[in-house]
Amino acid sequence: MSDFNKYTSKIDYSAIIEFALQNGELMHYKKREYFNRQGEVCYKMGYVVSGSFRYCCINSSGESKVVGYTFENSFVGNYPACRLEDHSNVEIQALCDCSVYVVSNK
Repeated sequence: MSDFNKYTSKIDYSAIIEFALQNGELMHYKKREYFNRQGEVCYKMGYVVSGSFRYCCINSSGESKVVGYTFENSFVGNYPACRLEDHSNVEIQALCDCSVYVVSNK
């Protein structure tokens, strides 16, 4: 799945990856555990070293709709909400057991 999010191959993220690996905390998420919940203030981003996550939005009818995925060797989080310390418009859930270097802005 290395080319699923194709934009990641067009930009050099090596400095950001290195920052996450050196300064982030290695966290482990179990299958179905949430990295981020819709409506909660977002304060963290991560670099996925193993596993995968799905991004979902809950619509006005209460239905959860998948809007994206992220896989190992890529980033996880809601960057705009994290940067602004705003409420997330998505929830991010582990599809399997995952290991992530998490960087918090707290």
